[in-house]
Amino acid sequence: MPILSPPLRWALAWGSAVAVGWACNAGAFACSDDGDCGGTTDAGVCEASGWCSFPDGECASGRRYGSHAGGALAGACVDEVGSSSGSGGLSTSTSETSAATTLSTTLDGGATSSSSSGAAVDSSSDGSTGTSDLCPDDWWDCGWVQRIALDAAFAGATDDLLDVPVLVRLTPERADLSSAQPGGADLRVVTKDGTLVPHEIERFADGELLLWVRWPSLAVPEPSLVLYWNNGEATDAADPPAVWSNGYLGVWHLADGTDSLATHPLAADGTAPGQGRVGDGTVFDNDDRLAANESLSTIFTGPVTLEAWILADGSDADAMRLLDNGRHVPTEEGWGFGLDGSPGVLELELGRSFGRDRWVSSQTAEPGSWHFVAARYDGKAVAFHYDGMTESGELASTGAGRLALDLPDRMLTLGGSSDTAQASYQGALDEVRISSVARSDAWLELQYLSITDALLIYGAPESLPPLSLTPAAR
Repeated sequence: MPILSPPLRWALAWGSAVAVGWACNAGAFACSDDGDCGGTTDAGVCEASGWCSFPDGECASGRRYGSHAGGALAGACVDEVGSSSGSGGLSTSTSETSAATTLSTTLDGGATSSSSSGAAVDSSSDGSTGTSDLCPDDWWDCGWVQRIALDAAFAGATDDLLDVPVLVRLTPERADLSSAQPGGADLRVVTKDGTLVPHEIERFADGELLLWVRWPSLAVPEPSLVLYWNNGEATDAADPPAVWSNGYLGVWHLADGTDSLATHPLAADGTAPGQGRVGDGTVFDNDDRLAANESLSTIFTGPVTLEAWILADGSDADAMRLLDNGRHVPTEEGWGFGLDGSPGVLELELGRSFGRDRWVSSQTAEPGSWHFVAARYDGKAVAFHYDGMTESGELASTGAGRLALDLPDRMLTLGGSSDTAQASYQGALDEVRISSVARSDAWLELQYLSITDALLIYGAPESLPPLSLTPAAR
């Protein structure tokens, strides 16, 4: 086929249109002069945009683009789309868009021009650029080239499931994230109406992404979010404290001692990194500890929920503290949450002026595998949660007098007692959290499902179609 010379015909074609749920008009034809638009002075006019327009008294300009104009211009009044004046060559509207999608135009003879400033196309002879009006309506921002839909399926949804931290786990089998920035700076999570959702990256390596998001509501029918990536110019928007803003006092993923709320970092004393339930965790042996920078002994003056993922090694001990903020020698003050015996029952202890209140579960934490455990205190009673199930705690012993909780010299400690070498936990810990809220059964069950990868439904990855302008036959 001979190379076409001006007047040059162009057809606008988008690949993979079905993948994003829309398609441009087929059979689009561009122009380079009025003769390409009908051949008479009172018929078509070749606008500066490179598309033909025709007389129409309903438009302020008196002219309307024809049905074969490209993309959003088809059928629009000339003055509505902001086209510049002049004839011949291609031009686009001047609406603003965000950075990063590169759109290329193949010119006569094979030359190519492109722009990476938003969805801009550099196609005029003076090198000026504008933005494309061809971004799909349901695409959050065409600076981001790829996306995947995230839907939550939770039969036990209740009205309190608002702003819930949920784990997004993407593997190479679910989505190819190789086009994302190496550190994930271009990751964005939005609702379907385009509202940004806070996120925290726990791990992004070897094609796997562990991403925590603050899900706005799991009580609405078919709640869904969309994850976008592939924007080389985006800056990091992760905001861990915002993810955990709903009643959390401390959140430790335990790849190290970092608190996602940036308030209670942990200092290691003999612990070692190891494989966790989500990414990396921490392994405890003998008298190993993780100690916080301050006391949280007084939190039980109100409602509290303690959560952890545990992999106990089966050591036989009278008490193994998972979390502790107490004084055990010579008196029993403060509080502690852990296991008693092997396999251990869950127990929660609160010190009083004389003795202590102690609640225990009927469920035992079998060693050798990961389990989700939690203790919920509403100010009076205690409930325990174990792998998606909740039970009322049995008050096994009671103390006398007021609660003895004000221990500013005792620091919050993970993996053992805060003041003695006794009560050491043997095994691995991961995803430890403390809340100043008595979390509902549904909330705790949802956390279990989220981390066991039984909550979310992942859609098929989608890509923004690349813009391609190629010669078309008359």
